[in-house]
Amino acid sequence: MCAVFFLGLICAFAQSGSQVLVIRGSESGLRIMTKLREAYVNKYKDKMIDLAGYGSTMGIVYLKDGQTDVAVTSRKMTDEELSEFQKDDILIEEVHFAKEAFTVIVNKANPMTKLTKKQVGNIFAGYITNWKDVGGPNAPIKVYIRSNTSGCYLGFKELFLENTNYTSRALMLGTNSQLKNEIKKDKNAISYLGFAGIDKDVKMLKISVDEINYFSPTAENIANLTYPIYRTYHFYYKKKDEEKAKHFIAFVKSPDGKNVILKNDYLPAE
Repeated sequence: MCAVFFLGLICAFAQSGSQVLVIRGSESGLRIMTKLREAYVNKYKDKMIDLAGYGSTMGIVYLKDGQTDVAVTSRKMTDEELSEFQKDDILIEEVHFAKEAFTVIVNKANPMTKLTKKQVGNIFAGYITNWKDVGGPNAPIKVYIRSNTSGCYLGFKELFLENTNYTSRALMLGTNSQLKNEIKKDKNAISYLGFAGIDKDVKMLKISVDEINYFSPTAENIANLTYPIYRTYHFYYKKKDEEKAKHFIAFVKSPDGKNVILKNDYLPAE
């Protein structure tokens, strides 16, 4: 019902001659983008944003095909993706706007409370396959990951696996909700989520980068850099469409926009 109502508003705006900004991309970034859109249209009553999340990769595809004005990604555009724009002499602008901690999550019944960054990488790469090898119970580890069109898939791989491949035994799921549901059901499961997507039904592990000090991925620990494992969210838009995109992006980078980002467990990115 809400979707139909919002679609009606967009149509009304289009018919009135008002400009609707279309934004597509990161599913994990949809939560903060929804909050930013809400604050923006509340402040500027003559503005409208058509927002949807289909994954970072699809956001870039839609940008290339002209189906969105702005792509939101939870990773940098790859060289291969950038070359697709360059082939057509399309200039792209990139803006960083928020940072979010990557969290490693397990079932609440799992006795594990912490892992080193290296252990996490070895688990997701398939070199460690039993919880007993990292101080847990004698039980096989079941790895769940996002689909390879997700920015989470590539971002986590870059940060924790140092770009080695995920284990072939990993079970790939399409959405963050599906990941959480599997973790809730399986006491031997492990996966990852952005900090803002965590709820009380799963358990976050403390992570150590130096294999001595362990920290939880809280907003405070990200801010003071004691938990340095985070991903950056990006806006991408075509240079020729800058006039259409710049007002909303200026709002996001303003004190008002940064306040929205901070209130929702992210950090503004410069």
